[in-house]
Amino acid sequence: MWFKFTAFIAVVLFLTVSSGIAQTQAVEKVTVPKNMLTTDQIKALETQELQSKIETYGKWVGIGNEVGKAVDGSLKAITSNAVDLSKTGLGKYTMFLVAWKVMGTSVIQLFIGLLFGMVFVPLFVWSYWRMCIPRRVLVQDSADKKTQDWEVINKTDDDETNGVRWMHFVTFIIWIIVEAIVIFA
Repeated sequence: MWFKFTAFIAVVLFLTVSSGIAQTQAVEKVTVPKNMLTTDQIKALETQELQSKIETYGKWVGIGNEVGKAVDGSLKAITSNAVDLSKTGLGKYTMFLVAWKVMGTSVIQLFIGLLFGMVFVPLFVWSYWRMCIPRRVLVQDSADKKTQDWEVINKTDDDETNGVRWMHFVTFIIWIIVEAIVIFA
């Protein structure tokens, strides 16, 4: 029992002495204003700071280089595989489907809008010319073709003609709105 107690005391003393030695050997840091340092000390600090920055930048450059090489390699692989796929029938069909998915509805809207415009514009111009533009119409022709009776229709001061003109104007505005919705919606 006496031996165990002595051994315990020896271990405790050893740990106490070793921790005290470790505490005295620890480096203490002191903060000093720069104006109290010598020029050699300032240069040493600046060199140490510069070296630290260079190491940090070097690590970042190394990481950027590795990332760039990885991206370059993956893009080359994707490009070569995409080119190989595009040369097959399945690849062409796939590219068509992708293009259709991206701009298919726009193509359909443009086609329908232009078709609608190509049908409506000539009909509108013909209707406006027939109903709103003043013109002479042959009413009666003599048998010897020497005398003819002409009548002016769609006179500019006629209320009925002005109403038809307004109807054409409103119809044209509605048509422009519908055409814009069909093409751009």
